[in-house]
Parts: sequence; structure tokens; C-alpha cells
Amino acid sequence: MRYKIIYTSDVHGQLLASDYATKQKAHQGLSRLFTYLKSLKAPYLLLDNGDFLQGSVLLDYHRKFGDDLPHPIETAYNHMGYDTINLGNHDFNYGFDYMKGITEKLNGDIICANMVGEDSQPIFTPYKIKTLKNGFKIGLIGIVTQYIPKWEKPKHIQHLHFLDAYDTALKYVDILKDTVDYLVVLYHGGFERDLKTHQAIGRDTKENLGYKIAHIEGLDLLLTGHQHLPTNLTMPKGTLVLQTNANVKNFGEVTLDIKTETKGFSFSHDAKLIDNTMAEDETMVKILKPLEDKTQTWLDEPIGSTLLPMKITNPLTARQIKHPLFEWINRMQLELTHADISAASLPNHAPGFNQTIYLRDVAANFVYPNTIDVLKITGKQLKAALERTAEYFTLKAGEIAIDDSFLHPKEEHYNYDVFDGITYSFNLKSPKGQRVSNLHYNDAPIRDNQVFTIALNNYRAQGGGDYIMYQEAELVKSYDQSLFDLAVETLQNQKVIQFKPKDNFDIIT
Repeated sequence: MRYKIIYTSDVHGQLLASDYATKQKAHQGLSRLFTYLKSLKAPYLLLDNGDFLQGSVLLDYHRKFGDDLPHPIETAYNHMGYDTINLGNHDFNYGFDYMKGITEKLNGDIICANMVGEDSQPIFTPYKIKTLKNGFKIGLIGIVTQYIPKWEKPKHIQHLHFLDAYDTALKYVDILKDTVDYLVVLYHGGFERDLKTHQAIGRDTKENLGYKIAHIEGLDLLLTGHQHLPTNLTMPKGTLVLQTNANVKNFGEVTLDIKTETKGFSFSHDAKLIDNTMAEDETMVKILKPLEDKTQTWLDEPIGSTLLPMKITNPLTARQIKHPLFEWINRMQLELTHADISAASLPNHAPGFNQTIYLRDVAANFVYPNTIDVLKITGKQLKAALERTAEYFTLKAGEIAIDDSFLHPKEEHYNYDVFDGITYSFNLKSPKGQRVSNLHYNDAPIRDNQVFTIALNNYRAQGGGDYIMYQEAELVKSYDQSLFDLAVETLQNQKVIQFKPKDNFDIIT
């Protein structure tokens, strides 16, 4: 018997092939995947590995205005026939109640073993056993990164606890390995070490534990995510390990050839990642069209203009020369919070603004549901944050370049911050951790014990991007308004972006 397992991860609301920033079609989306599924001759199991509730303006529009229409995740996932669904960290971005209200309407089972309540019991089913027509049993264990409390707003995960991902996987693999014929872990997390070279990837934070989980005895298939790092590897003892890109730009396929033996079953398996280049399924497009049309009309609304050149064509140049979009964000944050200092970041491929700014341009530059926090920090902590952001740069043949740690194993331009309210320099001839100089506030050198308030997005405020110094700072105030909503409100009120950019930092080479 031949049987397939198809899996997606980090869908991020990309249900159709639409690129909402350009209004073009792209090789992505569940509507293309469904065309592939309908072409399969062998029976299959369709799995999702989390991060499905955040990331596209289609979902944003429904959350803001679309209560008269079914939730698009409910529509798409039930239409496609998802059997089993794990949770991802971004699925908590709008609160547990919002997430649970949607997942309760899904026909597929939600599994998550390491998210527990106050009674230490899993909130959702920790695992599922799928029995095929020939009696072959597939065990499915769901696990989410345990790092969620480091990023998420406390009110979104009240009374929830996230257990160690590796320990949880070990526990449930041991429970199931003698009960099922084929054992799968869906882990919404990535790799803390390179699976081939065994070299560490980043700091040891336990955000990602896929390397350790891949070495668990008795595991046949490990489906990962979170890092958006395409991976297809067979471990020395035969465990298959997969990870897809985001937005269904590709998907994973595992082919099982199962033989019935006198005492049970034997199997062989292989895996591949498939680029999502199929045509869109017309039925899927049709059932989502009412919401898609409303979303596109909304995004076509002109909302303001700029007198400054605000297109972004190169991530390095935008950060090296301080693109005015960074300063515009900082100006908004400072006006809202009246903090002393502000720090702003941009997503990896933020396009910036043309002269006329449409809602879709704002959505393209503010893709995460980040809100704003104000922290009380010392001069020492401020300098540590600047040192972290200075790691973005390196010198190659005497020229400024992006440090490899921000490009591999994945792009992390979003972990570079631009600060306003201070002046500072980065000396790239100095080693990492010793690059910040000429650090001043109100034209006076900043002392280690000096205290400031700083406005920044909540992801960064909670230490995201290895800004661990912020985890020790005092939270002064949190704002519920997202940066997207703040940007829209600012443009609606001001109509035109016009200010004289401040040249408040330089890079010494």
C-alpha cells in the first residue's frame, strides 16, 4: 500500500496566491497546494504545523471588518480537509480565546502536548493515532516552541504554561512507539544546531530544539517549522526531518510504502519538498472571493503621501544610511508615548513607500501585529542593545556588509534597530560587543547608571532577536494599538509625511 503525508507549516494566512503588497500572483498559497492534492492518486494525510492565524491582510481584514463572513481559516482548512493541526507561536498573537474560537470550528483535530493549564494537563489533545484501512497506525504528536512566554503579551497566554519541547517529545514518543507503526512529531520550532555539521545556530535559548528531538529513538518523521528554513534530511538511524518555507511557497510530502507482514507491517519512506507552482484551485478561489474582493478594495484606498524619498531597494543600504521610514516610526512612537528614546525595526523585505501611500503599502511595511511598550532602562542596558544591533554589520574587503549571522540560517534584517533621541557611532574595526562609541543624550555623554524611558515594539521589549538586556528592564506601559493601526491613524491625521531627517548615527570603518 502506498500512502502519503502532506504537510504545511507557517502558512501565515496565505490562503490564496495573492501578493498583497504588489497585487500580483505569487508561487504561494493553499489554493495552489489544493490543486496538487486533487491530482494525487494515493490516499494522503494532510497536516499543518502551526502559525496559520497571523500574517496576511486577508486575515487582518476579516478580524477588523469581516464578522459577517466565516473566518477564512475555517473556510480554507475545512474545504481542503486538514486532518490534524498543531499550534504555532503566532497563533497566540490575538489571544487564546480568539485562537480557540477559530480552532473549535475546524474539522481537523488540534494537537499540542506541551501547552498545559494550571492543572498541568494539556489544553488540547497531546497526540492522535490515525488508523489506515489496512490497520497501519500512524501516531501524531504536536509540540510548540516553549519560548512563547518570552514574546507574547501575558494577557494572551494567561493560565497557560509551555513545557520543555524536547522533554515532552521524549515522553510521548516513549508512550506511543510500541503502540503505533509509524511515529510523527509535528514540532513548531526549528534547529538549535545544524543537522549536518552539528554546529550551534545562534544562542542557546531553547527557542529551537529540533536537533535534539531529531535524535530521539523511535521517531520516524519529524516535521518542523518556525525558522522558515527549507530542510529535507534523513538522520543516520532513518528518521526523516523536514521543514518548509513560509506562506506555502513549498510544502512537504512523505511517501510511505507499507507492506503487510505475518506479524504486523514493514515500511519504507522517503520525503521531498515541493515548490508550490501549481495553478490555483478555482473552487478555493471562488469560496474565498467575497472576502478577497473586500480586502483588495480596502487595500486600494489611498491614505496619504510623502515628500521624502521612502522606497526601500536594499536592506543593507536602508539600515546603513538610516532610511527615513525608521525615523517616521520612531517619531510616531515618541509622540504616542513621550518616551526619551525610541527604537524601530522593519521586516525583512519592507518595500517602503511611494509618493502616494495606499493601505496596502502600510500593510506591506507592518506585517506583524506588534504593539508598543515603554521600558525603563539604564545607560548600560541601552549600550548593550546598541551593541546587539551593531552586530548586523561587518567589514568585507574594507566595505560595509551584512554579518552572516543575520543572513544564515535565515534572514534577520528585522533584528536591526534604528534609535532616535540619542546620537551614537558604530566602529566596525572594533570587536563585537565593543563597537558603540560617541553615545550621547541631549549632547551629554550617557552614563551607565543613567535612567531613560524607551519606546519599542513588544517583540523587542520582551527580548526578541537576542535583545536579552530588555528582559531585565522595568515595563512602564503597554499600548494595545498595533503599529499598523498607529501608522494608518497617523497618515489619516497628517496626510503628508514631511520632516527633516536627523543624521544621528554614523558607522566608522
